[in-house]
Amino acid sequence: MGQLQRVAETRTGAEDSTTERLEALVRRAQGASEEERGLLAEDINTLLLQLPSAPEPQRGATLVRSYLETQALAGLGTPTMPSNIAATQALLDLGYPDALTLTPEELDALRRWQRQRFAVPWLTLLVTLFGVVLVQVFLLTMGSDNAPGVHASLQALSGEPPAPPTLMELHEELVWNSAYRFLFAQFVAGAGAFFYTVTAGRQRGGRARARRVFLMLAGLGAAMALVQLPANGWLAATTFTAAAGAFICAANLKPT
Repeated sequence: MGQLQRVAETRTGAEDSTTERLEALVRRAQGASEEERGLLAEDINTLLLQLPSAPEPQRGATLVRSYLETQALAGLGTPTMPSNIAATQALLDLGYPDALTLTPEELDALRRWQRQRFAVPWLTLLVTLFGVVLVQVFLLTMGSDNAPGVHASLQALSGEPPAPPTLMELHEELVWNSAYRFLFAQFVAGAGAFFYTVTAGRQRGGRARARRVFLMLAGLGAAMALVQLPANGWLAATTFTAAAGAFICAANLKPT
């Protein structure tokens, strides 16, 4: 019996601590300077979003409801989330009956923020990837005259016996034999990353995952371009163009 009582006191203490900390931070932020408000707002948002996981968060829910009604959180928040949006999300995550206290205006503000927060610049990504393909076609056309097969054909026409291939020639031949397959793989991967971004990228956390995918494609492309560079500069530039395009796409997917 004593152990159960201690557990109950611990749970209640944790709840009171969270609620009291939130109340103290909001009170402090209301009279703080602009710079200090920005620092306090991050902790306020963290406590608000942790409210649904508290042992018995009803006291905190009542406090948050009063904050929304009195506009006590107006002007507070981080660059990625206003505090009133964090409070609305907390009450919504609590479910019945706290979610029913949200007004249509509060829910509409949350939906507008979510659309803006999780939107993806699909047109910018599409134009970037299309430009990459055009540049690659140009570079590949310029470098096709330097393919090993062209030089081998010229040497055969001259009647000279073929000399044993050097390490550089073997490397060049290996690069050219795999070049078109790798370029096709880059194209397919870029298209797949684009379609993933405009679909799953709109969901919570999807934008960050899509950004990591493009960064991975950029890294792989840059590494392959370094391997190709000793064999053929045009081919390396073609591969690096796709890597640069993937990096530009990743930069456009930074959190807003």
